[in-house]
Amino acid sequence: MLHMRKFNHRTASVCPSVLYLALADASYSIARASESQIRAYSNAGPVSGFVGSSSLANSNVQDAILRFPDEFTLKVNFFSTVAGTILVQARDPAKLTMEIQSAIDEHRLNDAWKLHEQHMQMEGFLRKSVVNKLLTSFVESFDVQWLERAYGLVEQAIEKSRQNLLEKETLIYLSLGLAKAGLPIPASTVLRKMVEMEQFPPVAAWSALGSHVSNSSRGLPCC
Repeated sequence: MLHMRKFNHRTASVCPSVLYLALADASYSIARASESQIRAYSNAGPVSGFVGSSSLANSNVQDAILRFPDEFTLKVNFFSTVAGTILVQARDPAKLTMEIQSAIDEHRLNDAWKLHEQHMQMEGFLRKSVVNKLLTSFVESFDVQWLERAYGLVEQAIEKSRQNLLEKETLIYLSLGLAKAGLPIPASTVLRKMVEMEQFPPVAAWSALGSHVSNSSRGLPCC
């Protein structure tokens, strides 16, 4: 039997090769157990308490053989899922944060986003300075895809009551970036959220937003 031990993801370090060896050992044990069951069926007779003709015993053997691939696949898939979970939990959050910051500094936004998602699964939101650094890098890309992800991250933080992670200057910068990209609705929404959080944007921010919106074909929504 494979004994699974709970790992502390803050300190544990799991080598993938060890996990795969464990899975291979588990798969071998499953195969041996199923093979023993098949032999038990084939050796069953009147002495072992089975009632019926030899055709019934043969039917049992055939059923066991047909059922074996499904059971084997199911159990192996289960152990693979467990191994993947352990690999995620065993990562050091502090090291992951450093990798995110390195990816941001090197403008590897795809990597930064994937690492951010891993951190969200393990620990939740990054610390305040890293969250704002990530948002700023998305705005500086001037890419609609990353601007929208930055806006989504802000919305998620507010929905989870983690608006304390969002700096006023970062939100203003995001709002202006969204407006410049021709996204006036999310741009104005960010400023309204700031007002709700009592982080009142300066008049210059509203003026700049109005200037960008006036150049947009869609304009601001009525409110």
